[in-house]
Amino acid sequence: MIGVNWHWFRHAHATSLDSTGAPIGTTQALLGHSSSEITRETYIHSVPADARRAVEDVDRLLETRGSLIGPKWTQVPDWPELASLLI
Repeated sequence: MIGVNWHWFRHAHATSLDSTGAPIGTTQALLGHSSSEITRETYIHSVPADARRAVEDVDRLLETRGSLIGPKWTQVPDWPELASLLI
């Protein structure tokens, strides 16, 4: 088991701020970093829920332009059935 230390809390704090939409400059200032690169590359970590939300946002964007983009992959007929229609 990995022990928790104060440094781990700095990473968690930076990631939490990023997840709530705090500007990178604010997070940088709160952590006392000299550059936003240090904050972004070292302290902010990916959160699966944020990634899912971002994908869902793009999906909604594409749905509003559905007639231009086409159906979702989940809406495409079964591939063998589709292939038989093309032959």
